[in-house]
Amino acid sequence: MRIVVFSLGPVFPGLVHGGSQRTLAAVLRHLGESGHECSVFCTRRADNSASFALYPGVQVHPVLGFKQTYPEPYYTAVYRLRDVITTLRRALDRADVLYVHDGELLFHFLYDTVPVVVALQDFVYPDTLGGAFGYRRDRLVLPSPYLKACVTAVFADFRKLEQSTVSVVPNGFDLEQLRPTDPGSAMQALGLSGNELLILHPHRPDPRKGLGDAITTIALCRRYLSDAAMRRVRLAVPIWMDSALTPDSSHVYQGLYKQAEDQAVALGMPELLIFHPWLAPSLMPSYYSLAKATLSIGSFIESFGNVAVESELCGTPAIVSRVAAQRDILPNELVSKVPYGRPETAAEVLASLLLSPKQQGTLVREYVAQNYSMRQMVEGYA
Repeated sequence: MRIVVFSLGPVFPGLVHGGSQRTLAAVLRHLGESGHECSVFCTRRADNSASFALYPGVQVHPVLGFKQTYPEPYYTAVYRLRDVITTLRRALDRADVLYVHDGELLFHFLYDTVPVVVALQDFVYPDTLGGAFGYRRDRLVLPSPYLKACVTAVFADFRKLEQSTVSVVPNGFDLEQLRPTDPGSAMQALGLSGNELLILHPHRPDPRKGLGDAITTIALCRRYLSDAAMRRVRLAVPIWMDSALTPDSSHVYQGLYKQAEDQAVALGMPELLIFHPWLAPSLMPSYYSLAKATLSIGSFIESFGNVAVESELCGTPAIVSRVAAQRDILPNELVSKVPYGRPETAAEVLASLLLSPKQQGTLVREYVAQNYSMRQMVEGYA
């Protein structure tokens, strides 16, 4: 088939913008290997503006003139939106099907005459919500039973979803790539000695992702760790790859990092934070393996939550807040769960992991292989 793919989020040849784009890349690779012809249209950016082949059969065109960073990608000149419409209309003239990744194509009139698959990767951000509430088409793909329950409940008062048109396709994980790995390459990339007690916060700079919660939690570990151990604790924070596109220092991304630095200093931990560049997917197993724990303890309404699963697969225990899908993606015996807004509880759990690391990689791998395999995901989307 000739498949036109729309992604408001960027698609890069060597980096992954986030969990949603990781899913998209895996699905595109499978579609290309299955003999389909995929033309991917995504936002043009200063750091990504030339067409390229992502995989055999998958051509990416970063040509759409949306605002190149979040929030408010549609907040751009009207002639750029006109050009988006005309570009997509030409592409759809020869398409057998349109796939809208993350539901963020708000010009629904564009695809009145072509079959459409829409996948929601969140149920939070305004453009996704706009696309979701305007959904009137053929297939809807959701990443978790939790998100299906949300969508069904919200739609109930004004539109009944035909269950035959809704598919729950959980996120999949590459078990060959995500495994305990020599941490040397990540150690070199971060400039570490190996003597650190490294904790990860591998999230984009949305305050709801819990960077401030992580810093508070670590500070409370003083109750359980010696002064010598506390001096070795470091929190690794990746610099969001969109930050370079927003030089205004008052922008939310830079502002959050500065706020985090100030918080760490105020809590007596001026050396705590290690900011580092956004890492390529190939480095992530080494990165997870280098750490003692991974924190996902914010309030963000995750539709799935990849980070905890990835970390556990690499042998590094994760701590997650009991929020949204994180409550049941992994069973209680496979990941540490804490109530959101209870840093004292999170600190106690984190300290216990630092003092007595747990080993349960085999059980996690077996659970993920059975429930969240990469093959199940890509075949479900296909």
